Amino acid sequence: MKKNYQDELTKFQLGSATQTDVIVVLEDYFDALKSVNNLKYDVWKSYIEIKFLIGNLPKSEDELNSFLLLDLFFQI
Repeated sequence: MKKNYQDELTKFQLGSATQTDVIVVLEDYFDALKSVNNLKYDVWKSYIEIKFLIGNLPKSEDELNSFLLLDLFFQI
């Protein structure tokens, strides 16, 4: 999508595209970035929910205070 934006910007600079075309492509680019970020969020949320369900998250305040985020990824 970033390449599409750059191509459209080049076309605009050469006079073969309008500002509207550039804006539409830029909106598409940011929509794609938003979709990727939403997907990453959903994956991490699912991962944490699974860890919670199988009991790999801290269960008390003391455990939470001594819990390292790296432990979340390297527990077996």
